[in-house]
Amino acid sequence: MERLRGPFPWIAFLSEADEAAFAREIVAITRACASVGRFDKALVALRAWRSTAEAISAGYTPDDQLDWIEPTAVADPRTT
Repeated sequence: MERLRGPFPWIAFLSEADEAAFAREIVAITRACASVGRFDKALVALRAWRSTAEAISAGYTPDDQLDWIEPTAVADPRTT
């Protein structure tokens, strides 16, 4: 993973599991792209992962880590 932190320092914001997933995905996509000589899909994946790291660094909390309030019925203000 250290080798990826040089060109992609923003992966430090990802969890260890996400760093590993990033590495697997980028290697697989880049190999596939190299086989056909087109790297647009690799750039899309890199942008997506970087956006994830930026969101985490800005304080985004994933939905599965939030405490949700139970929904309650509210009267329609247009009818009262």
